Amino acid sequence: MCVIMFMGEIMITDNDILTILNMLTSAGYKAYAVGGYVRNSLMGIESTDCDITTSAAPNEIIEVFSNHKVIKTGIKHGTVTVVYNNIPYEITTFRTESEYTDFRHPNKVEFVNDVYLDLSRRDFTVNAIAYNPTQGVVDPFNGIDDIKNNILRTVGDPKERFNEDALRILRALRFASVLGFTIHNNTAVAINEMATTVANISAERIYTELKKLILGKHAVNVITQFKTAINKIIPIENIPENFDLLPLDISMRFAALCGSSVLQALNRLKADNNTIEKCALLLSSKPIPNDIIAIKQYISALGRENAAYVANYRRIIFGEDK
Repeated sequence: MCVIMFMGEIMITDNDILTILNMLTSAGYKAYAVGGYVRNSLMGIESTDCDITTSAAPNEIIEVFSNHKVIKTGIKHGTVTVVYNNIPYEITTFRTESEYTDFRHPNKVEFVNDVYLDLSRRDFTVNAIAYNPTQGVVDPFNGIDDIKNNILRTVGDPKERFNEDALRILRALRFASVLGFTIHNNTAVAINEMATTVANISAERIYTELKKLILGKHAVNVITQFKTAINKIIPIENIPENFDLLPLDISMRFAALCGSSVLQALNRLKADNNTIEKCALLLSSKPIPNDIIAIKQYISALGRENAAYVANYRRIIFGEDK
């Protein structure tokens, strides 16, 4: 196990998290903040929640927090949610996973006493980092170096990781889009080869990840690089030249990417009605008129708010009314 002592790169200042870690360690268990919280802290990004991993078994976690509200979120897989000062914290026992048959959930979970084994089951090196104030950072897969170099790669063989959970393919694209990571070549090859397996994931999960992906600061780069793979998930007609100039509006961005296929795609993804209705409005919209009378008729037909929404989209995508 590679243990990097705290060198000023990360610091937990949230007293509630520190208290939870301390309660577990004082009871004789190992406990760490893990995953996205640690990754974001290293990147200087504020996190809104924190996952905790521990050597305590689920029944032992419940005992440690017997004076607090505990929700048996996924106790079969070792996860309980502790509500501390009205904030929920997921606490999960160190575990290994095996025998994936549905591209999403393990058939077998085994609780272990070694944080290294727990980190080895995780998706990407940048998420396979654990931290507590006493021991410092546990980084067995050099995730810190990958963060410094803006590299996203899987823990171990990418095909194996994606075969375990196909949602990781979309998570990789989303992290690249939102955080600006460059996807390592081996991981990128596996994404392109295995993109069709995403179809095994629930529509709601796919939609959630796609929204974050196309709203990301680096969406154009990711969609351009992985257009063939993404096309196996949603139909992309083209990537408009001014896509980056669109506001962070999910309907505008879906409409710009999917064009005439957008409604079919969103219905298949079980998207929310508001997004679908706005996309339908954009899809059926007509060019912005040039004369005053026609503009008044345009506004009257659509309503002032919808007319402004459509006009903003068409100015950016089609260069109208410049």
